[in-house]
Amino acid sequence: MSRFEDLGIKARLVLLAAAAMLPFLLLVIGGLVYSYEDATATAEKDVRKTAEIASDRVSHAFDDARARLEILRELPELRRGSGISCHAFLMSMRAANPQFLTIGVLDARGEITCHSREGKLETFTDPVFGRRVLAMEPTDFAVGQFRIGANSGRPTVFVAMPLPRVRNEPSGIIYASLNLGHLQDIAREMSGKSQRSILLLESQTSRVLARWPKPVAFGTAMPDHPAASFVRDNAAGGVRQLTDVDGTVRIYGIAPVRSAGESGLVLLVGESRALVMSALNWRSFAAVLLALLALSTAIGAASWLGSEMQVRPIRRLALTAARISAGQFYALTGIETWQAPEFRELASQLDTMAVALDKGRQAEQAIAVSEARYRLVADNTTDIITCVDTDGRYTFVSGASLPLLGYKPTELGGLLMRDVVHPDDRPIVDDIMTAVRAGQTLQAARYRARHCDGYDVWVEVAGRAVEGRGEAVLAIRDATHRKAMEDHIEATNQRLASLASTDDLTQLPNRRTFNQTISTELALCARTQAPLALVLIDVDRFKAYNDGYGHQAGDDCLKRVAHALRTEARRPGDIVTRYGGEEFAAILPNTTLSGALERADAMRRAVREMSIVHGGSEHGRVTVSIGVACLFDAGREEASAVLIRQADQALYEAKARGRDAIEAFPNDVPLPALKRSV
Repeated sequence: MSRFEDLGIKARLVLLAAAAMLPFLLLVIGGLVYSYEDATATAEKDVRKTAEIASDRVSHAFDDARARLEILRELPELRRGSGISCHAFLMSMRAANPQFLTIGVLDARGEITCHSREGKLETFTDPVFGRRVLAMEPTDFAVGQFRIGANSGRPTVFVAMPLPRVRNEPSGIIYASLNLGHLQDIAREMSGKSQRSILLLESQTSRVLARWPKPVAFGTAMPDHPAASFVRDNAAGGVRQLTDVDGTVRIYGIAPVRSAGESGLVLLVGESRALVMSALNWRSFAAVLLALLALSTAIGAASWLGSEMQVRPIRRLALTAARISAGQFYALTGIETWQAPEFRELASQLDTMAVALDKGRQAEQAIAVSEARYRLVADNTTDIITCVDTDGRYTFVSGASLPLLGYKPTELGGLLMRDVVHPDDRPIVDDIMTAVRAGQTLQAARYRARHCDGYDVWVEVAGRAVEGRGEAVLAIRDATHRKAMEDHIEATNQRLASLASTDDLTQLPNRRTFNQTISTELALCARTQAPLALVLIDVDRFKAYNDGYGHQAGDDCLKRVAHALRTEARRPGDIVTRYGGEEFAAILPNTTLSGALERADAMRRAVREMSIVHGGSEHGRVTVSIGVACLFDAGREEASAVLIRQADQALYEAKARGRDAIEAFPNDVPLPALKRSV
């Protein structure tokens, strides 16, 4: 802050120009951020669309394979499933369909009965796949996992369909091993001139079935490729920016190959983020450069204009003001006529002020004589005599301020009354000033004034406004001793009231407080039509406890029970009282019967879970029985007596039921499911 205070007008105008340009710069930056976000979103959308298109191309390859297998499975040559004619037919079909490496037929036992390859045949490479296809519906189509074909010796993926059933029993399957080079050609075509990255992966194994550019061996497992985890988590489709193995950040889109069934084949398309953003980067650089040029121009113009039209006339005005403050009232200001009219007006005012000050000097001498006489009277009283204006600012303070508040009169002069008042008592001072402005007479308003040493002094203020002067004359006197006496009397009264309303043993409200509270709450409920619940609690077999363990133990037991009950009365309006002897009562305003039963059960469990040993009880520990009643018609006659009688009746029923129990009035109301302590 100190550095800013040292800045001159010229520098501040430069800062103003820079601040004026700030929204423009922010707009440019915001536009760039939006452009980058929009370009990224558009690129991600395009990449995902490209992935879906490429996935459709691959799906067409599988759809084509399925269509050809559907035709083949219906031909008579394959229905016989063996023989020279079957082999010759499959060889011709294989030659006509280069997308297939081999075509074959398996019987129901999984043995190759017909194949497009001459010579001795190996067993089928993927018997598990063969059994899965054999169990499928006749029209189903399956795609297998990556394999090295046993008969072709080349990497491949099997596609298969069941043969028509014979007497409703599986008769075999027809299968073909795909030429992965055909899928590689699709990847190369989709990569295009932009050399976007195309990968066809098995999502479960992360094996590459096709990749372009930078092709790899078919079936290469790439579990550490950045896209592998992306594929495993988003096999259904998605888009994400990833750092490729070559360090290039690419936007990858993923789309499942829909015709590949449960094989988990997915196709990924990756676009270089740098290529996508290259054009935008150049536009952003140009925009930033133009913005900086505009900022520099604005700052230069503000610096020159500020020097000529602000700094020069202000310096002249300041020089004239300095001469006047030194008593040279003859000083005149010279301002060019082309300067701003505000400066010319200020110069004229300074010249006029110089004349007026000369007259004021003469008047001051006469006032000083009168003021000395008035202060002689004010400084010799024990009360502080002070004048305040309508804002509450001290315009005069007598010498008594030093012994009372530790401030010299000159230190208080010009301060607001609120400045030397305890923060909590400032509203009182505001009320005093409101009364003064209204022309009212003050009678002993009291507040805490802040002594210069930091402690508070109680004072009383009396006075009234001076008519026609816009001021008030106040007398401030020390009220510390009187306040101490009043506080002592008030504390004594509060202690007596507390003793009259609190049970000495348990520190709970006593029976008198209970009677007052229930009357108050019943009156409130009668107005609001809210329910009021009463819970009566009785310590089971307490006489036996007193007789067995002594009265001191009995008192300690009652204290612990009281603490447990008070802990469970959690709402601000709930109150637990000592009703008499070993009986307690809880008043629960705005509580239904079910809510009161839940609170009562919490109290019963809290006492039971203290596990105070009680050999004279059938439960072996100290327990309580509880009666609960709820009154909705609080306006009825003798409502208090009715509510107490109902709760007492419910308490009697709880004791009759074996103690450590809760009963509600009426007792035909089903109790909610309550937790039972063991």
